Amino acid sequence: MIVTKRANDPVWTNIYAYAKLPQELARLEELAHNLWWVWSPKAQHLFSRLSPELWESTEGNPVMLARQLSAEDIEKDRPRSSLSWTNSPRSTPTTVPI
Repeated sequence: MIVTKRANDPVWTNIYAYAKLPQELARLEELAHNLWWVWSPKAQHLFSRLSPELWESTEGNPVMLARQLSAEDIEKDRPRSSLSWTNSPRSTPTTVPI
């Protein structure tokens, strides 16, 4: 007979679930993981514009912001037109729909 004192102790595991961004905002996840946004005030403005309160509460972390965006935050920005920016004067503008 095997005797153990810990057989009935619970084993806790953290489970994280993230909402999937809509197709129009799917590239935000890619942009959030690209450190280019750190040097681009326009990219920082893009993230902060999605949810100013969430941008502040995540201390300007775009990965956390993208994962925590609510459906209301996403929907309020959908009717707007696309935002374009360039990362150098000679580059082709990149358009991200918001």
